[in-house]
Amino acid sequence: ARIDQMIRTSEIWVGEKKGRKLRLPHDYKYDNGQPGDRVRPKVTFGEMPELQPNVPMRRSFAGWVTSPDNPRFTMAIVNRLWKRVFGIGLVEPIDNFTDVTEFSHPELIEFLVAEMKRVNYSQREFLRILYNTQAYSREAVMDDVDFNKPFYFAGPVMRRMTAAQLWDSMLTLTLADPDLYVRPRGDVSLKLISISPGKRLSLDELRAKYDASQSVDGPRSEERELKKVHSHEGYLLVRASEMKQPEDPGHFLRQFGQSDRTLISGGSRDGHVPQILTMFNGPISHKLLYEGTVIYDEFMNAGTVDDKIDVLFLSILSRHPTRLDNRIAARELESEGAAGVGNVIWSLLNTREFMFIH
Repeated sequence: ARIDQMIRTSEIWVGEKKGRKLRLPHDYKYDNGQPGDRVRPKVTFGEMPELQPNVPMRRSFAGWVTSPDNPRFTMAIVNRLWKRVFGIGLVEPIDNFTDVTEFSHPELIEFLVAEMKRVNYSQREFLRILYNTQAYSREAVMDDVDFNKPFYFAGPVMRRMTAAQLWDSMLTLTLADPDLYVRPRGDVSLKLISISPGKRLSLDELRAKYDASQSVDGPRSEERELKKVHSHEGYLLVRASEMKQPEDPGHFLRQFGQSDRTLISGGSRDGHVPQILTMFNGPISHKLLYEGTVIYDEFMNAGTVDDKIDVLFLSILSRHPTRLDNRIAARELESEGAAGVGNVIWSLLNTREFMFIH
């Protein structure tokens, strides 16, 4: 698979043929042009940018798309970030922007667009503003949302974490340093086997270069050792951002709705039975029940039983246990011993409080 990736990297390139003119086909039959007429650059809405002779057309197009003067660009960003925070966009579906799009809250999206421009398109600053609003601090809405009626954002919609969020949350309970393993960048891979973009190599030549880069003393030896340490029952225990996109169909990430990348908005938070079975009996859930994980070691290093129970609740649910929680957990630990630790961890992992964003 890695060699196939290198082949695609070495053979595919994107460029422009200067002086080439796009013309209508010889059998063009519409009334807005004649066969063979040259097709002039034009935008679908807004003002046509001034084209510079020495600037590539694709760069001019990208500049028009991302311009602050392009209202749809800013609205699209605002709407996607709003949905990330509150669970429902001001426009649904979030990629359904047309000339007749109706906004649920026109004044709000106008204000948010102005704020995005004010912070110079800093998504971090814009999200900071949203997370500090009174609307976000309200209790989560747990009722099913009827998209045929206006939604007035009494609070954020309670929703399950995304596949990546759920995976990373469990990873932080497993590894002391989840950021220790970082996937090599594409330019690093090219440098390792000394391929210049656009240069063609035979498969044998490419395989020989790749094999040389994988030698015991080669640049990838450290990566291989890290993979050994960060693997568990066929799973590579690294952050979702450092894994291939998309993962294999049976992987934890795909089971919990990771996008297959055939569509821009291809991810899903829908629930189904395989997800329940994965959380009940999957290798990642079981990994947390054994010695050597962060949560288990922290539990064993705590002092009193109450301290140990606090470790479990704070690590998984980010809160102290209630009196009832403490009493049930203490009874389980006392009656089941070491197995009781795993039972409490497993129980907390499978609560809606852990898996859902409140």
